[in-house]
Amino acid sequence: PYYLEAIEIRKKILGEWHEKYAESINNLADLYTTLGHYKEAEPLFLKSIEINKKTLGETHPDYGGFLNNLSRLYETVGRYEEAEKLYKQVAAIDKKSLGENHPLYAASLNNLANLYQRMGNYEEAEPLYLQAKAIRAKTLGEQHPDYAITLHNFAVLYEYMGKREESELMFLQAKDIRKKALGELHPYYAASLENLARINKERGNYNDAKMLYEQCLYIIKQTLGTNHYTYADVLKKMALVYDEMGLKEASEAASLQAISIYKNNFGEEHPFYLSAITSLASFYKDFWIARN
Repeated sequence: PYYLEAIEIRKKILGEWHEKYAESINNLADLYTTLGHYKEAEPLFLKSIEINKKTLGETHPDYGGFLNNLSRLYETVGRYEEAEKLYKQVAAIDKKSLGENHPLYAASLNNLANLYQRMGNYEEAEPLYLQAKAIRAKTLGEQHPDYAITLHNFAVLYEYMGKREESELMFLQAKDIRKKALGELHPYYAASLENLARINKERGNYNDAKMLYEQCLYIIKQTLGTNHYTYADVLKKMALVYDEMGLKEASEAASLQAISIYKNNFGEEHPFYLSAITSLASFYKDFWIARN
C-alpha cells in the first residue's frame, strides 16, 4: 500500500513523465518481482524505462539501472535471450558514460557473467568475471564486499567447470572478506557459509555441512527473521543433509517449515513453493519404498 500511495502522490504532484514517478513504479515492480508476481512487474518496469528514456536519455547511467532491473526479471523467468540483450545494453551504457574502470561497469559485467553461468555458457562467463574482478580490485580494493561478490560468483562458476580447488579457495576468500568487512551476523556472510556447507555435503562431510547450515540459519534468524524466504532456502538444503544422515523426522520437519514459509511469502503457485513440495513428495516416496 505504501508503494501505491507514493505512486499516486508523485503522479498527482509531478505528473507521469517525471523520473521520481518512474522510480516509484520501479520500486513497486521490484516488490512484485520479489513476490513472484512477474506478469504484474513487467509492464511497470517497461513504463519506468519509457519515462527515463524520455527524461534522461538512453546513455544515462540511471536509465541503464532501470534496464538492469528488467534484465533481472527476464533472467528469473528464463527469458535469457531478452535478458542477455538488455545486460549487454546496460554494460555499453556504463562503459560509455562512466568508463571501463568504474565499479558500476564491473557490476554490469558481473551480471552478464551470472546470466551466462546460468545458461551454461561458462567460457563466456569466465573472462567477464575476470574483468569485473580486476576492476573491483583496482577501484574498491580486495577487502571490499563488492569484490567478495565477484569472488563468490566466480567460485560458483569454477565449481560448475570442475575446478574444485580454485572454487573452494575463492569461497573461503570471499567468506573471510565478508567476515572482516560485514561481520559474522550478515546475510552475505551466511551466503558464504551456505556454499561451503554445500561443498561439504557433496563430499559426504555431512556433520560439517550440518554445522555450517545451522550457523547460516542462526545468522538469518537474527538478521532477516524466520519468516524470510532465505531462511526457507537453507532449511530446504538442511533437510537434504538430515536425510543423508538418516535423520528422517528432522528432515521432514525442516521441509515442512520451508514449505510453510514459501507459502506465506509467495503463495502456492510460486516456483519456490512448488519445488519444495516436489522435494517433500520425493522424500515421502523414497521413505515409503525403504519401509516396504
